Amino acid sequence: MKANLIFAFCLGALTCLGEEELLPSLTPLAGQEESVFREIGSFQVTKSVVTRLGETTEVNKGELILRVFTDGIDIRLSPEGQDEDFLAFQIYRSGGVFDVDGENLSPGVQAFSDQGEVVRHLVINAKLLTITKFPTSSSDVEIIYATRYER
Repeated sequence: MKANLIFAFCLGALTCLGEEELLPSLTPLAGQEESVFREIGSFQVTKSVVTRLGETTEVNKGELILRVFTDGIDIRLSPEGQDEDFLAFQIYRSGGVFDVDGENLSPGVQAFSDQGEVVRHLVINAKLLTITKFPTSSSDVEIIYATRYER
């Protein structure tokens, strides 16, 4: 029951984004227990930087395209063509994401992942996706930037 209430809350918050292309209909079937992940878009990595001891270095990720799926509670990222190989994030805030200046609020979600030895933070809206990686055994921080990719 609690999971259904959380799903309904997240679903309501996500569908209020006002961007139909960001999240298609996520209406679950009555009594449905298993999560249904639906694709919400693809994003192409445009830049990746690593900060180490105050120095920032750009890292080449090639032509990486990430497909994004959600069930309203979690977000899954998969490299294009590898849908079974995904990184899962748990949504903790939906409804809006502020820009760098903290001025403008865009519809979007924030999520986190704590898998293995790396903590990741995800910010996604209709046009941009940002992942910040914090390895627990290092002082390095990697930030990956991606923009919506239209086929």
